[in-house]
Amino acid sequence: MKRAWIDWSTDPLVATNGVSFDRTPEGKITAPVGRFRVCAYHIDHDEHPTCYTDVDALDEAVAICAHLGEHCGWNVDFAAVFDDRGDCVHDGCPY
Repeated sequence: MKRAWIDWSTDPLVATNGVSFDRTPEGKITAPVGRFRVCAYHIDHDEHPTCYTDVDALDEAVAICAHLGEHCGWNVDFAAVFDDRGDCVHDGCPY
């Protein structure tokens, strides 16, 4: 199921190439209260996510990470999940 993903950066390259060359570190990532934020990253530009989406359940978020290509049409390689306290509760980073 494709869902709405939100640009992390306002870099216009994201719209045309699916990746940003903005190297600004992500800082602390927090989901809205009671939700989980799935952040998708391009492996060559992982200082911050390329895009993100918010979901209601951790198991749904982990499933999105496991099957990222089915859920996200962006130029991304892996995803991680953050909770509403800013803790990384699932790290899908391959390294």
